[in-house]
Amino acid sequence: MKAPDDPALAAKAVWDVYYANHQKKGALKHLKVADIFMGGGTTLVEGSRLGMQMYGNDLNPIAWFVVKNEFAKVTKQEVQALLDHIEAEVKPQLMPFYACSGPNGEMGAWTRLSDGRQMGADFDPLALKPQDRKLYKYVGPEIIYTFWAKHGPCQVTGCGHRTPIMTTPVIAIKSISIKAWGDRACPNCKGRFDLEPHTVRMAPDVPLTVAEGEESFAVLEADDWTTCPHCGHRHQRSALGKPSKKKKVSLTLLAHPEWMSGSPRVAPDGTPYGGTAQDDAASTALWNKERASHLRLLEVRGVLPNEVTCPATRVTFRTDEAGGNVPGKSTFTCAACGTKQHLLAAIKATGKTGAWSQYAIQAYSPARDEAGAPYGGRYFIPATDTSQIDAAITEWEIRKDDDLSAYWPRSKIPFGHMTHQRQPLPDHGFTHWWTMFNPRQLLSLALILKTICEARDHRPEVCDFILGVFQQFVRNNCILSFWVTTHASAAV
Repeated sequence: MKAPDDPALAAKAVWDVYYANHQKKGALKHLKVADIFMGGGTTLVEGSRLGMQMYGNDLNPIAWFVVKNEFAKVTKQEVQALLDHIEAEVKPQLMPFYACSGPNGEMGAWTRLSDGRQMGADFDPLALKPQDRKLYKYVGPEIIYTFWAKHGPCQVTGCGHRTPIMTTPVIAIKSISIKAWGDRACPNCKGRFDLEPHTVRMAPDVPLTVAEGEESFAVLEADDWTTCPHCGHRHQRSALGKPSKKKKVSLTLLAHPEWMSGSPRVAPDGTPYGGTAQDDAASTALWNKERASHLRLLEVRGVLPNEVTCPATRVTFRTDEAGGNVPGKSTFTCAACGTKQHLLAAIKATGKTGAWSQYAIQAYSPARDEAGAPYGGRYFIPATDTSQIDAAITEWEIRKDDDLSAYWPRSKIPFGHMTHQRQPLPDHGFTHWWTMFNPRQLLSLALILKTICEARDHRPEVCDFILGVFQQFVRNNCILSFWVTTHASAAV
């Protein structure tokens, strides 16, 4: 085509032609293109968009499945209908394992659907049988992400202590933008401070320390009362107007050194602790309880110093690498005997994976979100309640060989350059695909997969399309996944 003389019209013409319906125009339909190593199908998709006759082939069955779904003739309405069906079937079964408490004593509500009765404080959703969970509805705070730490097993004779592999005690860092009333004066001591409309916290229920150099601040309390941060005088404010000062509050969440110091390999009575992929539910429950008993978190407001003191325990500790347990690449220092060891060699010697333990939970409260609380309704809590993860492990042990037996991978990880040479997964204890997931993840993923496969009222093409989505979902929901804030809501 000949370009128009006007540059603006020429640019528009290019885009009009580029985004035209070439399949309808048929100008390129006589061209045949074969991509015999099609991979993810980019060439096939772009060629088809231009109206060409496209042919693809690949040795990898996953590549074939991905491209097949890219070309599936499904509608948005069909896909949404199946997603709604999956949620209706799976969510009630999983919710007991993900419902949690909120800051300042907030509790969710369980309602019996048959009569609309709201259940009391003595109601235990974990005691419900799987088939009875659909009889109840939950509204309230829920877990969206769980932080896990692998532990290095000391190989020094007579020690065997397990130390969390963390380079520093830092768990999360967040800068929250807010509006405040700036440069207020206390009527008692004349001290100056910013008055903030909400408590700005990542973890409202854990101890807080304010770093040196942080601006003085107070939080507007009920009925416009304020407590001076300098002298503690309480006074009432009126006619404040709208907050006008824009500011960012820097927050850091830390693990207390009591938890960073790890735990022994066996219980006081000599019973070995579980916690690895190969251990049973009973021994892992003991391990979870042991680790939770030492769990404390601390939040710091302001620029994080190299050293902080926990106001609850008066323990002072380092916040940088000196406060961690990883003195060098692929090594750890036993928190009990002080021996520096190679992590891979220590884990390989056990014949299992490293022991994992949850230590922090990121959750979401719809009520806090609606109330305009900073951090968008999200918050952190220490993972001190092990009842949910223990119940999930027990349920998985029962159902993995029962109704979910066909929906989890039992095969060994096949030999490959990336899996056995460059990254020797078996040396880390990852011998089978299922060892790369914790039991709650296996339970959740198996339930989702079963529901997709049994969705007989939906066209097979739509089910396959959702299986392609599920395939990506699995990548972000294994024990090796890391915290990506933009995908946190998808984590199990």
